[in-house]
Amino acid sequence: MEHARAVEEDIGLWFSRFALRPGSGRAGVLRTQLFSATCEAGRRYWQWRLGGAPVVDHQIRRVLAREPEEMAKELEEKLRQREKWEKRPKPGKENDS
Repeated sequence: MEHARAVEEDIGLWFSRFALRPGSGRAGVLRTQLFSATCEAGRRYWQWRLGGAPVVDHQIRRVLAREPEEMAKELEEKLRQREKWEKRPKPGKENDS
């Protein structure tokens, strides 16, 4: 857990600096960059933690086999779908218009 927290702090610091840079982009672009950096950091963390040992856990093996950018795009799409789902009108709620 200690190592995972350190990685999390590093990503947070990196992203804060990245977001504060002039011309860093809109919120949507920044979110994509954060997902990408987090996926890359997670991959490197597991590679470091395993130290070349074979991956026993099926889920970790499956995730490590994917490219971080691919995973970041998938996370972004899932978040967009979730946001869209949460914004839809709720059944049974009356419109105040």
